[in-house]
This record gives sequence, C-alpha cells and structure tokens, in this order.
Amino acid sequence: MSTQNQSFEALQEAITIAGSQVALANLLKKYKPNISQSHIQKWLKSPVGVPSDGCVLIEKETGITRKSLRPNDWENFWPELQE
Repeated sequence: MSTQNQSFEALQEAITIAGSQVALANLLKKYKPNISQSHIQKWLKSPVGVPSDGCVLIEKETGITRKSLRPNDWENFWPELQE
C-alpha cells in the first residue's frame, strides 16, 4: 500500500479544475515555461508533494490554496497566511 503525499488530494482537485495533468501544466507554463505533465505526475508521486513555488502558481491558476497543497508545512513557507 502506498502512502499519499500531503499535496495529493488538493493537486488532484487542481487537475480536475484544469481538466487534466497536461492542461494544468499548460496553465503553469505562463510562469515556468519548462513545466510539463511529467512535473505534475512527479508531484503526485513525490513524498513531499508540490514544491512551494508550484503551490503559489497552482493557487493563482485554479484557486486551490497553498495551505491545502502543503497542509503539513505551509506556515514555514508563507507565515503571512497565519491568522
């Protein structure tokens, strides 16, 4: 049995909003031209999940929050989001 990373569910939701892994990668290419579907796949399988810079871009393009993409450590990257 494999363990899902902290980003898995939120990233799946972002993929659904975008339409596919390829479509999400295409949205993110505006900011990071080298991003591809293989990056999205890697984030799904990575023990860490989406890197912090990717979380910001996904939030910008899909509305899925950085907090939901990095629920275990978001405050380390974005302390300004603490209430």
